[in-house]
Amino acid sequence: MKRTKSDAALTRAAILDAAELLFYREGVENSTLDQIAAQAGVTRGALYWHFRGKEDLLLELFAGLHVNPLQEIYEEDARGPAFQPLCFLEHKLHSWFDSLGTIPHLKRMFTILLRIDLQAEPGALKTVIRKLEVEERWATEFAFQRAAEQGLLGNGHSPETCSNTTRSLVKGFEREVLLSEHSDCVVANAKISVSSLFSSFRRDLTH
Repeated sequence: MKRTKSDAALTRAAILDAAELLFYREGVENSTLDQIAAQAGVTRGALYWHFRGKEDLLLELFAGLHVNPLQEIYEEDARGPAFQPLCFLEHKLHSWFDSLGTIPHLKRMFTILLRIDLQAEPGALKTVIRKLEVEERWATEFAFQRAAEQGLLGNGHSPETCSNTTRSLVKGFEREVLLSEHSDCVVANAKISVSSLFSSFRRDLTH
């Protein structure tokens, strides 16, 4: 029976779903192509028709991971003076922790990412993952730069310091959310901590 493009797309998606699940449960090193094919309900030959190996699977998984929660910041900024960068950033980080704690796909993918040794990975995969990190860093720095230009940061708080501190806090809580069996509690603490940190950044406009 002749395979259609639709059949091929469904097979490819099933293989990616199986790889994501096994990489999350067993780790990349402990997952074999035979296991991935069996989980997907396809032959090893069918898997190889779509992907050359585990590195190819990882590259495809992360290349399709469009999760920069701050990407909208550039669109919001283009709207003009009404843009409130600190409020926007705080809200987006709250939403990000909610998503990370409740959307299984995100939790699986970022757990896989947490366990990957980038130094041991091929250049193409490393480039894709680094791109995710760079986009997130640029957006955070952009928000605090805009906040400084609007006079919203308190004395002693430079955009660079605020960005670095925020990213460190976020990365720490991301790890806790991914590793905790009670991620809802960690998410709640993360959101409280983000709000407390942003309160410390803000210039006191009451005086």
